[in-house]
Amino acid sequence: MSTYEIYQRKALACLREAKKTHDPSELVVMLGIAHDYLILADHVWRRHDLDAAHRADEDQSVRHQEQKCPGPPTPGSGL
Repeated sequence: MSTYEIYQRKALACLREAKKTHDPSELVVMLGIAHDYLILADHVWRRHDLDAAHRADEDQSVRHQEQKCPGPPTPGSGL
């Protein structure tokens, strides 16, 4: 299970507990905690997307460099 899924499940658990309470101040606290877990899940998701995009940019940069600079000549290649 990913960190994203863990935070989502914790948020859902807080919401379920919030539905059980009859104390308005406890309800506000539980909803706040659920909200915070959702913010954390969103942060993890965005970080994952940014990391994936960064890796893709690095891969493209490496491929571009390989095309520009094929490496040292091999013996007998005439260079």
